Amino acid sequence: MIEEEEVVIFKIRPEWKKKLERFLENWWTVGIMMIVTIYALFFDDLRVMFLPSSADLTCDWISIVCIVLYLAELILASVSIDGYFFSFFFWLDLVAALSMIPDIGFLLKAYEGSQDTDSAADLAKTSRASRVTRIIRIIRLIRLIRIVKLYKQAKTT
Repeated sequence: MIEEEEVVIFKIRPEWKKKLERFLENWWTVGIMMIVTIYALFFDDLRVMFLPSSADLTCDWISIVCIVLYLAELILASVSIDGYFFSFFFWLDLVAALSMIPDIGFLLKAYEGSQDTDSAADLAKTSRASRVTRIIRIIRLIRLIRIVKLYKQAKTT
């Protein structure tokens, strides 16, 4: 009887993928992304409470930069980290990035400006606003989970 040998195949990762993964797991990168996540969690409420409306455009552009950073991290992690693409953390990061789009005031105003204005539309907007409030709470929970992920990542490096 012929014995079957176990064949173990090691996948050799290119050096650029290793460097990219080390960059993403660097404590500077993790720290910056944690600051971006804290900004995403709390700054829109702080902006409404404490800043004049003249600062809205600046805050909107900062939010756009944060979205770009989220998406850049998402793409770089998908390319460099095996098993990340379509994983739980991939979807978590994607939802966190997309959830910041309603925080951009000029986009929201452009969307609301395209809506019809009559009493039925006002009633629908009120109903939609209560649903949006609930959705925002869920999105904040997702962003908080992201902070836990970043904390665990920082602790391992």
